[in-house]
Amino acid sequence: MSCKYDYQIDLSKKTSHSLLLKRIIPGSQVLELGSATGYMTRYLKEELGCTVTCVEIDANAAAKGSIYSAKMIVADLDLMEWYEQLRGKGFDHVIFADVIEHLKDPWQVVRAAVQLLSPQGTLLISVPNIGHSSILMELLEGRFDYRPTGLLDDTHIRFFTRKSLLDLLGRAGMCPIELMGTTTEPEDTEFGQSYGSLAVPLQRLLKEREDAHIYQYVVVAKRQEEVAVDEYRQPLTIENSSTGKDFLQVYWSDKGLSESKSVTVPLRDQQEFAKYEIVLPESVGESGVLRLDPTNFPAFVEIKEIELNTRDKQGPGQLVSQWSAETGFTNLEISQGTIRMSDETSLKLLCPNDDPQVTLTALPSIKEQSLLCLKMRVSRDLQQAALAEVSAQRANIIDLRQSLENRQAAIKELKATLERSQKELGSRVADIDGLKAAFNRSQEERDSQVTVIDELKSTIESNQEELKQRRAEVADYEQQLKEIKSSTVWRAISKWMRMTCWTREQFKLGRDLLQGGYKQRLIPLDNIIPLPAKGPGYWQAVGEDPKFLLSGPFPHGWSEIRFKAASPFPLKVRIYFDRGRGFNETESLALEVVCGESIQDYHVIVLVGYDIKQVRLDPGETEGKFAINSCRIARVTRIGIILRAFGLFFQRQGYSWHSMKLWTRQIGSAIKRGGPKGLWRWAKNLIAPQEDYDLWLKYHSLTEARKKMLQTQCAELAFKPVFSILVPVYNVDERWLRSCLDSVREQVYPHWELCIADDASTDPQVQKMLKEYAARDPRIKVIYREKNGHISAASNSALELATGEYIGLLDHDDCLTADALCENALLINQHPEAVMIYSDEDKIGEDGVRHSPFFKPDWSPDNLLAQMYTCHFGVYKTSVVRELGGFRLGFEGSQDHDLALRVSETTDEIYHIAKVLYHWRTVAESTAVNVGAKSYATTAGLKAVGEALQRRGEGGWVEALERYPYYRAHYPVKGNPLISIIIPTRDMARLLGKCLETIFSKTRYPHYEVLIIDNGSVKSETQQLFAKWQQLEPQRFRVIHLDIPFNYSRLNNQAVQQAKGELVVLLNNDVEIITPNWLEEMAGQAMRPSIGAVGAKLLYPDQTIQHAGVTLGIGGVGGHSHRGRGSEEPGYFGRLIIAANYAAVTGACLMVKKELFCQVGGLEEKLTVAFNDVDFCLKLWEKGYYNLVLPQVKLYHFESKSRGYEDTPEKMQRFLGEVNYMKQHWKNFLERDPFYNPNLTLDREDFSLAMPGE
Repeated sequence: MSCKYDYQIDLSKKTSHSLLLKRIIPGSQVLELGSATGYMTRYLKEELGCTVTCVEIDANAAAKGSIYSAKMIVADLDLMEWYEQLRGKGFDHVIFADVIEHLKDPWQVVRAAVQLLSPQGTLLISVPNIGHSSILMELLEGRFDYRPTGLLDDTHIRFFTRKSLLDLLGRAGMCPIELMGTTTEPEDTEFGQSYGSLAVPLQRLLKEREDAHIYQYVVVAKRQEEVAVDEYRQPLTIENSSTGKDFLQVYWSDKGLSESKSVTVPLRDQQEFAKYEIVLPESVGESGVLRLDPTNFPAFVEIKEIELNTRDKQGPGQLVSQWSAETGFTNLEISQGTIRMSDETSLKLLCPNDDPQVTLTALPSIKEQSLLCLKMRVSRDLQQAALAEVSAQRANIIDLRQSLENRQAAIKELKATLERSQKELGSRVADIDGLKAAFNRSQEERDSQVTVIDELKSTIESNQEELKQRRAEVADYEQQLKEIKSSTVWRAISKWMRMTCWTREQFKLGRDLLQGGYKQRLIPLDNIIPLPAKGPGYWQAVGEDPKFLLSGPFPHGWSEIRFKAASPFPLKVRIYFDRGRGFNETESLALEVVCGESIQDYHVIVLVGYDIKQVRLDPGETEGKFAINSCRIARVTRIGIILRAFGLFFQRQGYSWHSMKLWTRQIGSAIKRGGPKGLWRWAKNLIAPQEDYDLWLKYHSLTEARKKMLQTQCAELAFKPVFSILVPVYNVDERWLRSCLDSVREQVYPHWELCIADDASTDPQVQKMLKEYAARDPRIKVIYREKNGHISAASNSALELATGEYIGLLDHDDCLTADALCENALLINQHPEAVMIYSDEDKIGEDGVRHSPFFKPDWSPDNLLAQMYTCHFGVYKTSVVRELGGFRLGFEGSQDHDLALRVSETTDEIYHIAKVLYHWRTVAESTAVNVGAKSYATTAGLKAVGEALQRRGEGGWVEALERYPYYRAHYPVKGNPLISIIIPTRDMARLLGKCLETIFSKTRYPHYEVLIIDNGSVKSETQQLFAKWQQLEPQRFRVIHLDIPFNYSRLNNQAVQQAKGELVVLLNNDVEIITPNWLEEMAGQAMRPSIGAVGAKLLYPDQTIQHAGVTLGIGGVGGHSHRGRGSEEPGYFGRLIIAANYAAVTGACLMVKKELFCQVGGLEEKLTVAFNDVDFCLKLWEKGYYNLVLPQVKLYHFESKSRGYEDTPEKMQRFLGEVNYMKQHWKNFLERDPFYNPNLTLDREDFSLAMPGE
């Protein structure tokens, strides 16, 4: 069978499959003949617990169905080979589901199948009805055409009516005990026939036939000798075999209404709207009325519309009259006893009797045949329908009431605001009066001071004479002092005084030294040896966990740790505190990342608890040579903390008027909330290290209440997928393997299986433990490989055991959180199309302490080319993984990265759960501790990314980054496209000149043009600069003059229209090029079909980050990722050194295809200055394009120098308007940036954790 017979089972609907399955006894033995792809087999096994044997002719279909059957025989039923394999069996049920019509000799096959029934077994058959009215109407029109599916399926070679079906059973010795059928009106079949096209007598003849509307028969039969008397019913009848019992009726007459002048039409599916077309005779409208009786039984009726049309050969002709929501359902009358419900969209009627009537009035006279078209649905459950309508009306009333209450509350709030404003106005008036009074007092004080000054002048004049006398006395004293100093006694005294001063100076020097901090001696503990040949302070780490113990007294409370260090590779310096219980990860803080071969000063503020006994310093986690010395710990006062916080704030935010306003608001808010303590808390939060995962876990751990809630949610899921957890095992420590397996057994969600492949472990404890766990739980399956094949082969062996819809990847020494599978099941029910799912993760030490969380972005395809960021916990649709061939050999160590890349090339249905669901064990041999522990993994990852680029056909190539386990993909510039560099400016000749100088002198790619958008420059040096470059670069330099009020968006939009390039670069006039190949790198990426805007890494002149991607939501709209960090730092999990997807990039340097720029409407001109670049990038993202930041492309950016700062009321008002525009248009994105994890802070730009209250 082909896949056209692959159905979805839904027992809530009356289909031949649901009728068959409802007759199957749970747990019984079933023979299914013609099982196709196993859609019924799966239900029989999983929902009814039956043991199913199948026979299927199509090998491909049989392969799919075999996973649900106890035995699958691939054979042609007509050849009878299958019978010999099953001879002697006794099945409780034998099923032919839509099969016998495909057989050459169904009589022989059915007789053989009966021989395989147990004594009380039942035979179940479903078969199409060749006597359906739609086929007879086709024959009347001279057609008997086969179709791909349906009653005349092109594979049907036998046809049955009720009589011939019962004859088939009789010849096989079977007696029918139940005959059923599914009904379908001719209009609803594949033939689309309608009784309305036939004469009335012929309509009645066809309708009154037995089984006129039976589409498929379903029969249950037993052996004749086994049928009890009460089971045998003759003649067999089919419930609702003709829908003629339920009908609507239309009456017409020019004198009076009678049955003879009416037509009845069978009612169709009573749950959905059905359309009826009723042919009426000539001169229907002469009486001016028609009467419609919508049902002949008590019911709820809803009519969408009624139309009266003239009739032509094709059906409805010209519209004559209409009754619908558009006309308000006027010109109609409802019979007494029928209740009309209030509704503006349809005509709803509660009909408590069996003769409801709707009279259509004001009809025009029609001399020809007409067609009454009616769209209506009917429900027999009158009570439920009435309750639903009452509930709907009640809900409307509640909504209206709530709306009224909201408006009243708003009015009340407005009144309160008005009263507050009036009070403030009164207060302001009082203040003005007070200022006037103060001014008057000042005037009075000034007058009195003038009088005092006059008196002082007089006194000075009178004292001049006395001053002369005093000077004469001083001269006498000086002469006497000179004589004393020349004496022997004075010389002795002066020597003593000099000694006293020296002592005082030495005391001050000692005090200053003490205030400079306590010197700490670095005592190597583990994995460190000194390098005396290089000098003091030089060391070599000889292991993966080097440690220093700091020897020396140290202060408690807020302190500053200072040290000098250098390292040719990134050195992550971490400090550990011992409170008397030893050192552990919880009591530790990351200090700095040392990177650079020249000695530099480092200093970090930390809080040293008063119970701290010892301090340890760990210089990184890798082997290598480095320098670290001059370590001191100095106490810092609260005033010092606050002053440092002030400095750090402006270092991060920049020194601008806008930053000053932001600082003032934050300080004011902190003091308002908590006074001096509020200011202190603000300073501590800003200056303290931002790593406090232990505190974060206190608010985000899985509680018992949360577990119970998840259990309830899981039990109520409509779809409960089975997760097959693949665990390849090899010589793992017993502690970690037990922890791993227990984490699966403790899952809140129960529908899982653990598929373990032991890769020929040499440690006998491993197999012993696996057998122990397999005996405990039937959901645990284990395969023992005879030969070690490494992790890819072992993972494939585990995959062979999987029967679940999804697989999850778990390493043998790692753990899942208890809610891991439940969270995935919840997501799958929200997104049943999901193919690949990943979550956040953290690390767990040997002491069980969790640390180093990795909070990931949503699906970011370019990030995956740079690093295996999806990693743990990875969940994949099983069928897709199998279609791709599972895990590829030769990619060991990065086999999951290779799988993720291949899966992502087949689907866009990739989802991220922003919760920590996986704990990665940090043991010595794990890459969780040190990527160097598995260097082959990095090599395999490079190979996986390289092959992915080849498969995608974009011409890319990849390189590994030095010192980091990441990769960088490069793409060639296809052809020689012209690139238009657009630079708006207004004077600022010095800045623009430097920008142009670096473009023309450093840029390596030759095919570009520079378009200057001159926005009203007036200075002569600017005009001279234009003339200079027009002379030096006449082919590549143009100036477009646009003298309008400054509007960054409009200036660039106008320039793009005149640009000749295939690619355009929006560039500020206050940037300088650093990277010579910047255009090639950006153009290669921008020409990819999936990429929208391409940005660069922009630096301040002090080599710190100004821009490396925009994170939405920070500061209300967006902030610059990692602003203020060092230019060579890796950033949060490498985000500063990998090509990463971001929601937006800055317009200070942005490349995009001109076609795309125009496609999304360019820059929004309502955003004259701010956020137009963010808005533009979000429009690209909305169209399905990914925006990208390239860290290898660097420029200097002298931010805000070309326009100045937001320092006037007009500019501030404009800025607030632009903020409001962004919040109105992109509210969802600003609240949840898909490329930034919601567990990270929106208060800072450093990717630190979002703490409670943020």
